[in-house]
Amino acid sequence: LALLLGQATGYLILGNRVMILLAAVILVIDAVIFGFGLRLFQREKILSQSR
Repeated sequence: LALLLGQATGYLILGNRVMILLAAVILVIDAVIFGFGLRLFQREKILSQSR
């Protein structure tokens, strides 16, 4: 509930465009972290199979 209220307050204070821009930035950061995690997991899988 607090997250919903925080987002609603941010929307009212910052405006529509800023909220969409922030969501896009967070999406890009999430995609980069997810890609890094996938590469790290594949490396660990390869290392565990080689032993």
